[in-house]
Amino acid sequence: MNRVVELISAGDLASALVRLWILAGRYEEGSSVLNRWERERLSDTHEAEVRAFKAQLEHEDLIDLGQAERVPLALITALDELRFATQTGKPRGVEPFEEEGSSYFLLPVEAEARHRELPLSEGNGNREAWFRWHAVVPTKTMSGIGVSLNVARGRTANHLARLANRGVLGVWIGHFEDQDGSADAVRLQGETSGAGRVRFRGVSNPERRLESIRRNWSDARRAGADGLVLPELTVTLEHRAEVRGWLERGEGTPLELVVAGSFHEEDTSCCYNTSELWDGMGRPLLRHRKLRPFGDADGAAEDIADGNALEILDTPIGIFALVICKDFLDDYHRVTTLFREVPVDWLFVPSYGDDKTSTLHRARARQLAHVGPGTTTIVATQRAVEVCEGNPLPGFAHSALEDKSFDVGPAGELVRLAFRANPGGNGRVLVFPSPRPGAGRSPSGSVNRP
Repeated sequence: MNRVVELISAGDLASALVRLWILAGRYEEGSSVLNRWERERLSDTHEAEVRAFKAQLEHEDLIDLGQAERVPLALITALDELRFATQTGKPRGVEPFEEEGSSYFLLPVEAEARHRELPLSEGNGNREAWFRWHAVVPTKTMSGIGVSLNVARGRTANHLARLANRGVLGVWIGHFEDQDGSADAVRLQGETSGAGRVRFRGVSNPERRLESIRRNWSDARRAGADGLVLPELTVTLEHRAEVRGWLERGEGTPLELVVAGSFHEEDTSCCYNTSELWDGMGRPLLRHRKLRPFGDADGAAEDIADGNALEILDTPIGIFALVICKDFLDDYHRVTTLFREVPVDWLFVPSYGDDKTSTLHRARARQLAHVGPGTTTIVATQRAVEVCEGNPLPGFAHSALEDKSFDVGPAGELVRLAFRANPGGNGRVLVFPSPRPGAGRSPSGSVNRP
């Protein structure tokens, strides 16, 4: 707590908040520090203590160490609320904060989902119940996945800021009806190694698939969608380039967030299952390499390397992330806790699988709606007909604010997802600075400005 007081005295409220987050997560003498703070809190004096701290902070008075140690939760509340209020309309501070040899991003909680509305008495032992206006995100997860921060600016930031006024994000969740049993049905084509691993090179009927992509594209635009998400392993690299060209030529309006599925992509040494989130001009906002390839150790599986990074996007309506299929449903430790350590408001998930895949995705989406600020999940699914024939398997979205799932039809469909902007963040249009010379990768994480 000495360091917290020193940071506040130096006017560094952001670092003080990060330090308090770390302290609240510690365990001492067999119990969490946060649990002890909550047990010692006097609820009838808490609000008065918060007001007293705010007055001191606003007048830049020194904070007494004994006072901070006696009522730390009141200090957290005061710092949390005051810093959020004073950052309104200011450029984002995106450099990571260094504490105890690790790095963290401090991000504003722009969209307040239902989890944040729970009374504090129902959130015991939960740091998010006290840090209501900020999220503290590590630049490296406990399992070693690197986390980098991108910041939306320009047309994307302004488009999303305007959405805060209406509180609805419209996303077209794509699905293709060209995998039927006809002679010209679309199927994946690839090469299988001696170990049963498969690397996909394309599809059997690229012309028909391109028509399907165009239909979803046109339907999304006609419906007035803000975003479009297509399924995993459905948009080849050649088709991906075609879609990006539409955006670059200005043919995407009103689309501002586009995920053109995913596909296997080779670099100089390996092959990855890759996906990108683009803005309305085809510029990358997020890039992702699949973290968890599908398949069994002794059976059919993707012949790809696994990724080891997650990019997140800070926007006026919250934090966005992009993952691929098994990244979102697997019980493997690297990904099971990923979005508990890195809470996001919006998650795009292109997927290719079967009924079990869809069931697990829905269960994880319901779970994440109650984690951190509350995550709204958008899943675009296509049935993997090469291994599991069956009825069409379109995707869904799960709204964190409404705690409700929305299914889409086999032709794809627009889903309107409600969110509530935090007071102070509602409707503001932010102007972001140009990259500074030398801004870039930090020792433990990275900051990008797309």
